[in-house]
Amino acid sequence: LNSVDTTIMGSRNGQTALYLWYSLRKKGLSGIKRDVVHCMETAQYLRTELTQAGFTARLNDLSSTVVLERPMDDAFIKRWQLACEEDIAHVVVMPNITRSKIDQFVKELIECRDEFGRMSAARGRPMD
Repeated sequence: LNSVDTTIMGSRNGQTALYLWYSLRKKGLSGIKRDVVHCMETAQYLRTELTQAGFTARLNDLSSTVVLERPMDDAFIKRWQLACEEDIAHVVVMPNITRSKIDQFVKELIECRDEFGRMSAARGRPMD
């Protein structure tokens, strides 16, 4: 959510691989496990908050990707850098995502829904 990607689509440079290697060496196995647990717990929190706010949201077991209804406001989609296809959007929860960022996202999503409404299902059935 709301992060900057400065690469040309599909391209990577050698410096990025070096940063990845350094990060993996510095974190170690326990640090990587902590990140994975954090991502999965935060994704579960996002799904719960969306559901409690009346949105349809899905999260597969052992996943950090939450699928939700596509917001109607393109400015909201751009601001939060949501990946959208037809009537759905998805959020990939990364280690830098906090519960406070999730809370802000859900708050703004509720405001977006209240102002712009909801998109009807393109697939002919609800996401449930």
